[in-house]
Amino acid sequence: MRLQRRVMASSTYTLLTATMLTAIKEMGSGRNKPVLAQCEVEGDRQTLIKDFVIKLRESREMTPLAFAKEIIAALLAQHFGIRMPEPALVEIPIEVSEGVINKVLKTRIAASVGLNFGTIYIDQSPIFRSVVDKTVQEAINIFTFDMLIQNLDRKAKNPNLLETSAGLFIYDHELAFGFTDPFMVKLKKGQDPWDFSANNVNDHVMWKPLQSKTCNFDDFIHRLAGLSDELIEAICDAVPAEWRTDEIKVIANFLRAARTHAPLFKQSLQEAVS
Repeated sequence: MRLQRRVMASSTYTLLTATMLTAIKEMGSGRNKPVLAQCEVEGDRQTLIKDFVIKLRESREMTPLAFAKEIIAALLAQHFGIRMPEPALVEIPIEVSEGVINKVLKTRIAASVGLNFGTIYIDQSPIFRSVVDKTVQEAINIFTFDMLIQNLDRKAKNPNLLETSAGLFIYDHELAFGFTDPFMVKLKKGQDPWDFSANNVNDHVMWKPLQSKTCNFDDFIHRLAGLSDELIEAICDAVPAEWRTDEIKVIANFLRAARTHAPLFKQSLQEAVS
């Protein structure tokens, strides 16, 4: 099966689709142990072979909602001008597992036949180390983005950030939108976009570096104001039918509330870094 680049309702957003050809290896020792794999992507004029980092549906935490969050966060990052390895829907054919020698990886690939989430692999890029003068605004935007999507997972010990010559690249968002967690719903925490009580702000990798900086949130807030209902719908509609849950509507309403109450959201940001 060959899958193509999908163009969303707004040409602003694109989401690659690809087919796994060969599983190369497991990467890291995190919760999900993503897999590096060679995949086929049908481009505009030719078929391309690229390496992808893929989160497998076999992983316990990669539920349909977790996959949906990855897609929504990736497309929101495009809207807010935040760099991220290009996202993709990755189809794993049943025959791929047959060529895998490692028994553990073979079992994982066989259990993940079908649709998975991945991003293009950025080779030889170190994990984020520190904020320097040229990355201050990127750091501000990444902090602001994570406050918007309630991403609690970008910490100093686990920054989920790559440093490249082009700038900082974010990744890993299956834990975003924490207000969809039943525990948070019960506590009624974080259900307003300007309520950072559930965000563990002080633990964010960018919080301490930004304490000594003059933070300009204007561009992000301008882009937030431009997040129209049509764009929110386009982003949510990018989620494949098999990964759509009732929580996606809750996320869409949350984003609309953030846009409507952008001044309150900005005020909370200013208080968080003051």
